[in-house]
Amino acid sequence: MQIGYIHLNRTELAEQILSMRRVEQGAIDELGIGSIRDAFADAMFPGASTLHRHAKYFSLMPQVYQYVFKEACKRDSITPQEVRQMIREEEKRMTRCLTNNSPHVPGITGSESLRVHNKFVKYNPTYIYNSALRTYGFLHLGDSESIESAICRSARQKRELPERMITEQTDIADDAQETSGIRTFCEFPPQLEYSYPTECTIRITPIEREYIKNHILSTPCVNHTLYAYLLEHDELTLGKTLASLDREELPSGLRKLVRCATTVSDFIYLLYLRYNFILSKGTDATIMKQWEEQYAYIQQMRSDVPSALSILNTIGNRLLQRAIDFVETAYKLVIDGNIVELEQLIIQRERKIKLNRRKIGNMHYEYSTPVHNYRLSYRWEIVKTMIEELRP
Repeated sequence: MQIGYIHLNRTELAEQILSMRRVEQGAIDELGIGSIRDAFADAMFPGASTLHRHAKYFSLMPQVYQYVFKEACKRDSITPQEVRQMIREEEKRMTRCLTNNSPHVPGITGSESLRVHNKFVKYNPTYIYNSALRTYGFLHLGDSESIESAICRSARQKRELPERMITEQTDIADDAQETSGIRTFCEFPPQLEYSYPTECTIRITPIEREYIKNHILSTPCVNHTLYAYLLEHDELTLGKTLASLDREELPSGLRKLVRCATTVSDFIYLLYLRYNFILSKGTDATIMKQWEEQYAYIQQMRSDVPSALSILNTIGNRLLQRAIDFVETAYKLVIDGNIVELEQLIIQRERKIKLNRRKIGNMHYEYSTPVHNYRLSYRWEIVKTMIEELRP
């Protein structure tokens, strides 16, 4: 089955976002801390997704929809299913042009699948980027409207316009903001410096840079976030990790948020080290060494993890609160040096989260490599790439 569409109502859109969350997790979340990770990531980088690869797609996808809209206007009638297939085919054409014009650039969605198998990917650009295109105001769709339905509606409205209105105004398919009375479903890019799609590259042009940044920065949920601050301050150095970002250059509120996020990340890393120690039945010497080093660090620093988590209290999500309760309980056990009870807590947590898919105590599971043996990045790698691409 190929998934490449926007769902038709709020419930289905929520299900799509949840599905994307599952894909984004990548590594298995055995202890159910994904809600904490996502809460911090959303607070710092709203709209960003680990499925994103290049900021250029925020210009390319509106161009795809603009092209499909023009083609739809040429037909006497068209269905959302036909539009969906047209979008799919246009994505393939765009991807081939991107691959040819940017041959050594990684992260072009679907390029490898087209090259090797001559088939397109399950998670196509529409699926990956449309949620962010909605969030940042590139797409203007109703709660019960898909991009396909919007294109059908707009094409029908254009066909039904009196001929006088068509001739008196510029072609609405070429306008970023149309004025003919047709409800705009997408804010198309202004006149660009290249021909779409034949001259498409991953490189962002000056006009595209302004178009994309203006949309992101004008989004209410992005205001006053770390994402906005970094986009607005090109002089700031972007570290390899979020923890390496120079916090002294940030406003106090953002400085606190980053400090809390890294504090929580350090502690959750410790929990997963102990999880892997239990999973390996104490046979993984490397994990044991990493645990001892991180345990000593946590004991020495005595960073207030519950206080760091309290910054998320306003979210009011039951799943998030359960994850916070687990981490806070684990933190008290670590500070008290009660490792036996900590192990029992970890075992019980995995059993509650994974049920019959748990690894600890599963006779069919054989330990080979550690699970989730890394610190939370909060989508930093993707956001860093996006910001760097949007800088002059």
